[in-house]
Amino acid sequence: MNRESAPQKMDDLEVTRNTDCLEGVRVALCIGGGIAAIETPRIIRELRRMGARVHVFATENALRFVGKDALEWASTFPVVCNSTGLAEHIASNEDVVLVLPATADLISKAALGICPDACTTFIQSALGLKKPVFFCPTMHDSLRESPAFLRNIDLLGSYKGVELIQPRVEEGKWKSPLPEALALEVAFRFNRTRRLNAGLTAERVLVTFGGTLARIDSARALSNYSTGVLGSKVIRHLLEQGKEVVGLCGAVQTSLPECTGLKIHSTPFFDDLSSWLSNENNTKGFDALFHLAAISDYAPETPHFEKIPSDALQLELKLKKLPKLIELASLSKIPFKLACKFTNSNSPQESTKATALLEKMSLDGVYWNWSDAAFGASAQHMGILVCKSGKKIELNSKADAALAITRLFTEKSQ
Repeated sequence: MNRESAPQKMDDLEVTRNTDCLEGVRVALCIGGGIAAIETPRIIRELRRMGARVHVFATENALRFVGKDALEWASTFPVVCNSTGLAEHIASNEDVVLVLPATADLISKAALGICPDACTTFIQSALGLKKPVFFCPTMHDSLRESPAFLRNIDLLGSYKGVELIQPRVEEGKWKSPLPEALALEVAFRFNRTRRLNAGLTAERVLVTFGGTLARIDSARALSNYSTGVLGSKVIRHLLEQGKEVVGLCGAVQTSLPECTGLKIHSTPFFDDLSSWLSNENNTKGFDALFHLAAISDYAPETPHFEKIPSDALQLELKLKKLPKLIELASLSKIPFKLACKFTNSNSPQESTKATALLEKMSLDGVYWNWSDAAFGASAQHMGILVCKSGKKIELNSKADAALAITRLFTEKSQ
């Protein structure tokens, strides 16, 4: 192979950047002496994929479970175990602290201000500077029921800047969340806290996504080809930016992000989604709507509530036109709104439909895509984001579309 044409190799210490949601953020990872410490190199790499710089502070017991070399490889910085004349134990340069595993020992020391090493001293410095400090407890079931632990964790939770991250509960133990989920949780909480500290309110976003079903009988429904992938990616970007998200989930073929900032309502049928959106008590208080669901255009005029027998050679259905949910009065007060428009092709004639929807509903954006770029093995999932400003952004994948769609809102809300 020609040397010049060979694919470029990444340095062993580099990571692939997936997002810039923690760009330039200095994260201190304080590692306690629990078995969950073995997950920390992967967690460090996930945080770096978001743009964070991670500095590690480890207790002596932590290094019994995870090697110092592995931590330095993952973070690209020296691990701090002992304080020196360089005052590494002072938290003035860090933006946020993640304590994992937050063992019963480490939580109790943090709550009571006991500082036998650089790691515990660093935590006290961060608390004194009112930095955001996220504790993720991991321990055996018997330890989390200890009266002393319960008292100490309540005391710790009363300190300004402290938040507790819910562990994964399995086999009678509190375990570390999966690395990707934990990194997302840190990004969500830090960016939400950063906004609140700047005197701004927390933003709430409503996202509809996936396909909708129109009932034929008790066993059958009309559906469409929507997978919900675009909605899932949009939700993740919003969470990364610290937005609280309510998702109205239709029929999907994708996984959803795990984060305390996400609340999901199942709305697989058109009637479910229509009923939820029509209720003004539900739609009150949202800063943005991303209406990404593939809404059924037609439904059987008279659905059957029992299964239609399958012995007939033919079955005739009379379909009725369904209303456009984006036109609901209950959505009119949401300040930022974006919807989708799907057409047969990307011809100039079809493009006018996206612009017409934008203008008719006073939307901030319309994501327009078409048949031959959306379905099938050779589909490239191309689309165009039509903006209220008149700008049109060509997009070549669902990942690109999700980033552009969320950026349109985050840039407006800054």
